[in-house]
Amino acid sequence: QVNRTSNPRPGTTTVEMAVVMPVLVLFLFGFFELGHALMIDSVAENAAYEGARRGIVPGATDETAKQASEDIAIASSLRSVGVQVARSEVVPGVQGITVTVNAPMSQNTIFAGPFLGDTTISRTVTMIRESNLRFRFPPGERTFPEPTPRPRGRGR
Repeated sequence: QVNRTSNPRPGTTTVEMAVVMPVLVLFLFGFFELGHALMIDSVAENAAYEGARRGIVPGATDETAKQASEDIAIASSLRSVGVQVARSEVVPGVQGITVTVNAPMSQNTIFAGPFLGDTTISRTVTMIRESNLRFRFPPGERTFPEPTPRPRGRGR
């Protein structure tokens, strides 16, 4: 009679688990790090956008734009974030603001900080100042077509 419940090679399952488990744990932590890196990228993009949006308002200062970006980064628990604000001409005669947010990965990751060195996620947003959004037509020239009169009645 054959006893099918006994394992002829005891310890096989333990050895297989010892070989496979580190690989599974490595993949698990890798997925956590990837998700966290994507979150850092998204926060840096949103912080740069919010800083530029606050900086394009007439009367806003560079410090207003920088503070808005830093507030977003702090609210999202990013550490050691660098924010640079620059005003420049986007095209001749049109002023713009550029906000750059730098987040060092070594200080903002969960597990992989020591392995990333000086890797930095950097996001830049440039916007045109609101005071430049007025339409300027050359003298005596109109570029919009004349409106067509609407038919009267029941729309036939």
